Amino acid sequence: QATPPIGPRLQKRDVQESSRLSALEARCRQLERNLASKDTEHSSKVRSLEEKCSRAARELERRERQVDELVTQGQALKQHLKDRENDWKETSEQTAELEREVMSRHRGGVATGRSGSQGGRGRGGSPSQRGDRFE
Repeated sequence: QATPPIGPRLQKRDVQESSRLSALEARCRQLERNLASKDTEHSSKVRSLEEKCSRAARELERRERQVDELVTQGQALKQHLKDRENDWKETSEQTAELEREVMSRHRGGVATGRSGSQGGRGRGGSPSQRGDRFE
């Protein structure tokens, strides 16, 4: 059995290695393209998420300002209500004092025979002398 000469065997191996190397290089290029595509896709998603975060942060800041304004308005309303309650208490006390004064004068007028009006009880004389009419 004769062995083929070394030259043709090396050539055959070189051809096989060369074709395998070409296939690996082609696969590398394909993987690089896929990686670049995915990188672009991920970059786009990251930008989109960053924009959403930025919008959400602005919205949160806007709502925080609204809450601060509402708190301030609530405090003003609370103070206004407190002032009105104080006014009401004061008016209530004045009304009660005036009612006591009226009742005191009314009792005093009946007890002394004066009613403070032109007709009615407490005046002396007969009905005809007072000008009262009975029908």
